[in-house]
Amino acid sequence: MILPVTFLNFTGSLSDDNTALLLWQTATEINSSYFNVQRSTDGINFIDIGKVNAAGNTSGTENYQYTDDLATLIGKPLNLYYRLQEVDKDGNSQFSKVVTLGLNEQASQVTIYPNPAKDFLNIGLGNNSGNVLIDIVDANGTKVFVQQQTVQQNSTININTSNFAAGVYFIQVTVNGLTLQKKFIKQ
Repeated sequence: MILPVTFLNFTGSLSDDNTALLLWQTATEINSSYFNVQRSTDGINFIDIGKVNAAGNTSGTENYQYTDDLATLIGKPLNLYYRLQEVDKDGNSQFSKVVTLGLNEQASQVTIYPNPAKDFLNIGLGNNSGNVLIDIVDANGTKVFVQQQTVQQNSTININTSNFAAGVYFIQVTVNGLTLQKKFIKQ
């Protein structure tokens, strides 16, 4: 049986404004209609929280995204679980893998400044220490910067942004396996 959609990846990251950004890519789509974005607080019982229209029929890479406003949740679970239900034009469906996002107080201590940035961007890591991976992507999803290093508590990482084009960027900071995403503007 040929699957109607081939998923290349499905990832998510938390932002400091209580939102989760979900990103996914497909390699091919055959008669796909839409994606139901589903969330769970226990990893078992999922509810539909959004719908994203699919490309339909493609043999190339398609990029999708959905932002979940976590502020609507009553109470804060330790983890949130997301999955996609791809629905075909004939009503058949399939599920993606499950992505787990951890709500962690240490991640909320990560700050970026100045924002908007001109020639540099600082990342304050608060009480976080250990391995840090920094990815910066532009508004089109193109990775423009990657850096990995080990840091101590209360460290600040400086990034030269003078060669970045003006526009909106997303910085993803992964500290000891927990990922946090923030948006910044380059002037």
